[in-house]
Amino acid sequence: MKRLLTAAFVLLSFVVGFSAQATCTSIGCDNEKITRLWVNASGSYYVETAGDISQLNCTPHGGIRMYLDGAKVGAESIYSLLLTAQSMDKPVARIRIIEGSSNCEIAYVYQE
Repeated sequence: MKRLLTAAFVLLSFVVGFSAQATCTSIGCDNEKITRLWVNASGSYYVETAGDISQLNCTPHGGIRMYLDGAKVGAESIYSLLLTAQSMDKPVARIRIIEGSSNCEIAYVYQE
């Protein structure tokens, strides 16, 4: 009985503790937690994640963050999704960048 309870506890701990791994490829990052968001007076947004963005095919702003052009249509909606995910401590399902962009410009995001 004790073995059965121990096995059940281990299995439950694994299921409850399981979380998707954050991964970045050349075109974007999946399951990324947002650690910092910046908004400057010109309306530009900067996004820092918990994961390693070095695999992205772009040049990260300051070497560690992505950029969202606040003048583009939909930028406020993208920022809203990122801010909501950060405030709820949930990873963003996908952050897609514009390949080859300076500052790793964000093209779109989505959440599951």
